[in-house]
Amino acid sequence: MNLRRAYFLYLLSVIMFGCNGIIASHIAQSSITIVFFRLSLGSLFLLTIIFLRRQGRELIRYPKDLLYVTLSGMAMGVSWLFLYEAFDRVGVGIASLLYACGPVLVMALSPLIFKEHLTRLKCSAFAVVFLGVCLINGTELNFGGDWWGVACGLLSAVTYALMVIANKQAKDLSGLANTQVQLLAGLVTVCTFMAVRSAFDFSIAPSDWPWIFFLGVISTGFACLLYFSAINRLPAQSIAVLGYLEPLTALFLSALLLGEKLYALQIPGAVFILGGAFVAEVIGGRRQTS
Repeated sequence: MNLRRAYFLYLLSVIMFGCNGIIASHIAQSSITIVFFRLSLGSLFLLTIIFLRRQGRELIRYPKDLLYVTLSGMAMGVSWLFLYEAFDRVGVGIASLLYACGPVLVMALSPLIFKEHLTRLKCSAFAVVFLGVCLINGTELNFGGDWWGVACGLLSAVTYALMVIANKQAKDLSGLANTQVQLLAGLVTVCTFMAVRSAFDFSIAPSDWPWIFFLGVISTGFACLLYFSAINRLPAQSIAVLGYLEPLTALFLSALLLGEKLYALQIPGAVFILGGAFVAEVIGGRRQTS
């Protein structure tokens, strides 16, 4: 896969992830139940493709990659659990801001782990992007003194960084096999948590099923296939910067499709995200290649 295609797949997956809040708003289930069905249906979708293509033997061929991707999938499952717990305790605004620290960690560690050169221009552009995220989510801040909720938000960021770092260590596993292991490991992690919490007792309304299937198969299975096929080909710094287009997509779609109000600070926030990403990837990329 060439670099341009990897960027395209990554951006497409990020935009698809940004649609998840719109889809989930039509599902009358708890957050943990939605996560469970996302991972279950996404895994089933990819297992079907692997069976049809007869690619199961690839997993045996690269045991080291298999270990890294399994750890990455477990980190993803834990990250989602912490994030949704933070949503419930401290609200979407603070939880999203804390979760946004995950890409900061990835970018900060990229020179040490991936030997990537961190330029002043990219650092400045990243700061502008992060400021944009703060402006977008800052209108919904409601702390309430719940320190466990804050801790959950921070832990979701740390485990996000672990997910990206561990997955980028898997160099030989194909995107399909990589994503399948990732989702299965995440599913096992979430199922373990649900078993401890006795959270398997749920009832699904018939009107929820079309949205659940779309969220699980398309917005999780297919989108994760694009995402994990791309990140091993991209610099960690690019993953960090461009990943912030996800909340931007969610912001505009929620305003367009759900009629949610756009606040005054959110408009410059969106400009900062787009402008910072452009400077980091287009201008910064040209300087590195020149």
